[in-house]
Amino acid sequence: MRDIRVKRRLCEEHPMGEVWLIDHIAPVVFVYRRSGRKARHFDVEVELGMDDSLSSPAMPGLAIAVGELLSF
Repeated sequence: MRDIRVKRRLCEEHPMGEVWLIDHIAPVVFVYRRSGRKARHFDVEVELGMDDSLSSPAMPGLAIAVGELLSF
């Protein structure tokens, strides 16, 4: 979790709209987004498990099965 907090903070300092952080131990994918271009911080947080699907407003039509992503 410490590593994820550090990476999130570093990504938040740059003009990134979204970041996906993968915890292979948990196994979980954390998705952090800004609700709009003017949002100063990631204000949308989603935690996805093995049975969930990962998608992004930045890439319409993309759907990745988290279980498949974490099986590598």
